[in-house]
Amino acid sequence: MFICFCDDCCCLYRTHMKKRGENLNKAYKKLPGVTVRVNYDLCNGCGVCAESCFVAAIQMKDGMAVIGDDCKGCGCCVNVCTVQAIIMDFADKETLVNNLVQHINTVADIGL
Repeated sequence: MFICFCDDCCCLYRTHMKKRGENLNKAYKKLPGVTVRVNYDLCNGCGVCAESCFVAAIQMKDGMAVIGDDCKGCGCCVNVCTVQAIIMDFADKETLVNNLVQHINTVADIGL
């Protein structure tokens, strides 16, 4: 379980995630308790977020960014938004950590 923050030009994984098949899409899921949303009062429609999304989960509609259900919650769009219109919200820290540990335990024995 990981989300890659490499550059699209150099990473085959990121390049192919935009053209992912159903099985690959199911393999990488947003962690429960993580929400990514757009503040439409701040969005200027530049599209930088959509270009940076390596799972192609952001579409530009009517001059605004729309984050789709395929969002993996990696936060790349949050980092590139120059007007801070994309917000990543987290459930309380204890719930988030518990969800993360539970998810990791499904694929690896981490002893927790």
